[in-house]
Amino acid sequence: MKSIPAARTRTGLPPKTGSTLWRSAATFKEHLTEKLSFIFLNQLDLGLTLVAFNMRLTEVNPIMATLLRAGPFPLLIVKVAIPILIAWLVPGRLLIPAVALLMVVVGLDIRAIIIYVSSLPPPSP
Repeated sequence: MKSIPAARTRTGLPPKTGSTLWRSAATFKEHLTEKLSFIFLNQLDLGLTLVAFNMRLTEVNPIMATLLRAGPFPLLIVKVAIPILIAWLVPGRLLIPAVALLMVVVGLDIRAIIIYVSSLPPPSP
């Protein structure tokens, strides 16, 4: 009697075996739009936060305020490395609520900068 070969995925592993990290890495391209949107919006939020901080606006998030005072290395870890790791590990469809929330946060960042700039007195000639 012949045995039926076990099914294999495109990674060469049997289905539902191997580490979660490997499976997530193997399927990274399946939800690439959601994952890149998550990373991009985090970076945009970081850039807008730094612009606002340089304009002497205050950060309302106490964690970010602490990171801004702590220096560039902790800030880069939290706002660059961790979002990339999250995008790598979390299935893309689960990032959709985070992407929506980040869109709101970026919109509020832009709104705060516009309000601040429009309240500045005009430059004198």
